[in-house]
Amino acid sequence: MYVTYIKNPSEREYAKLPNNDFSTKINYGVSLNIHFLISKVQKNKNFGGASMNLKINDDLLELYGILIGDGCISRFESGGRTHYAIRIDGNSITDYQYYKEYLKPLIERIIERKVSIRSRKIGNCIFIMFEYKEFAISLHNQLGFPYGKKGEISINERITHRKQLLPVLRGIFDTDGCLYFTKNNSEKRFYPIIELSTHSTALVNQLESIFKSLGFRVKISHYKDSVKLHGKENLFKFMHHIGSNHPDKLSKFEHWKRFGYCPRIDELDFEARVKKLRPHSSGW
Repeated sequence: MYVTYIKNPSEREYAKLPNNDFSTKINYGVSLNIHFLISKVQKNKNFGGASMNLKINDDLLELYGILIGDGCISRFESGGRTHYAIRIDGNSITDYQYYKEYLKPLIERIIERKVSIRSRKIGNCIFIMFEYKEFAISLHNQLGFPYGKKGEISINERITHRKQLLPVLRGIFDTDGCLYFTKNNSEKRFYPIIELSTHSTALVNQLESIFKSLGFRVKISHYKDSVKLHGKENLFKFMHHIGSNHPDKLSKFEHWKRFGYCPRIDELDFEARVKKLRPHSSGW
């Protein structure tokens, strides 16, 4: 099953969809007619090596947000030449479906090359890594993405328009964000919280400013390392304007909408949640 993000549905529009049709709701939205992003490789001395012109559209902006969340660009010497590797890391338990159904095709659509999902022998880590010198240099020079440690990374100053910011925020949320529900003195976990975590103080401050400009009520965590959006109004607004391409997050949202609450992952994991939402389905 190919999972796409929920594009611009309102709460009223969701209510019109069949309650027992999870796949319809997950795939609800307008299909995007995406063009390839990459033009012919050009040599540009100002960029310090082979570079390419990047077409800034939704696909590339979402990947840029994904890299801010859980990615990196490595530059290293081997065999007498400089290598450029782009890598995105995730959790095999919660992220595999997202990597398989969405992230892998997204990357392949952008770079016009095949990539593979790999795993570590120790831990629950999966990752996608590929070498593409021209693409990596272009991300660095045109969008300011750093080589090595990301440090005090923030969204590039070139990306200021609301339409451009939304896919970046979606990419950050799907990789470095989470959706969870608290009890708030109730028996069930009914109260929604969206949280985007980062070690970059600059990014925390930037996200706070962006979300406020979009009309969200924003809270900053005690340790100043995450931005939080509390409550039902924030959640519906987030899904309406920004959305998600992550099956685990989408299934949490749908469970909460249908039943009025959503248990923790150790109480109801992804597969059990989907089976509950789609009782006649054999799974993903």
